[in-house]
Amino acid sequence: MWKKLVVMLTFFFGTFLLKAQETLPQFSAMDKGSGRIIISWSNPYRDTIRQLSIQRSFDSLRSFKSILTLPDPTVPQNGYVDGQAPSARMYYRLYILLDNGRFLFSKSKRATLDTAGNAAGISRSISSAPSNEVVKVDRVTETARDQIKLPEKVIPRVLYIKVKETFFAQIPESYLKRFRDSINLRTKDTLTLIPPDTILIQPYVPVEVFRASKYVYTEKDGNINIRLPDASATKYQVKFFEEDGTFLFEIKQVKEPLLIVDKSNFRHAGWFRFELLSNNEQKEKSKFFVPKDF
Repeated sequence: MWKKLVVMLTFFFGTFLLKAQETLPQFSAMDKGSGRIIISWSNPYRDTIRQLSIQRSFDSLRSFKSILTLPDPTVPQNGYVDGQAPSARMYYRLYILLDNGRFLFSKSKRATLDTAGNAAGISRSISSAPSNEVVKVDRVTETARDQIKLPEKVIPRVLYIKVKETFFAQIPESYLKRFRDSINLRTKDTLTLIPPDTILIQPYVPVEVFRASKYVYTEKDGNINIRLPDASATKYQVKFFEEDGTFLFEIKQVKEPLLIVDKSNFRHAGWFRFELLSNNEQKEKSKFFVPKDF
């Protein structure tokens, strides 16, 4: 279960909202004002990325905490709107886990203020000065005047974007064609047009189905058993993570068929994740629960 409700928006808008997406492991952080920080990126890893978490901190080097782990990290272009940041001066970074077991952190950065959006539309075209040319105008009768119709002024229609029940942005109707169906981006988000002028996006939140591992599991005493019958003939490596993907520690080689990891190695009760590698290739990725002592 998610500990808190998060709003994750796959960016269908192309260059309208994200003018300069960085390529992972780099990312863009834009302060849109009104307490909204947009974190966005392009994903060159595609299907080889296993996990991506967004982290933030008051410090540029330490005390980072994950605020979101994406349900589908393989989307080619993605982003997140942080509307709960304590300050616009927060630092952000990304935690990236690849399917070969390699993981990395991006460089931390603060959001930059989006000044381009405020400047758009300010410039106006100025007509050239009138010449001294004399224009001959024929007299128009009242009947003819009544038959003359000026062209009607066309007012562009504006659409409003809502994520769940929260207003996100507004766009001209002409930008609607830039929306691409979620299927093209391999997501299961629901995109609905609500007449007359609202687009509702319901982000898909998959239900995680837990299956206990037969290799790494919790015993009745609360300790973690690592059972690998062929450990003497195969190089096994186990990495442990917090539930949000934050790295804890690793056992670089398991040499015994049964290895017991004391629960005191884990700082608190709750769910933890692990990754089991066999000869440097991923064998299993799952999680286990450490019970609370009474």
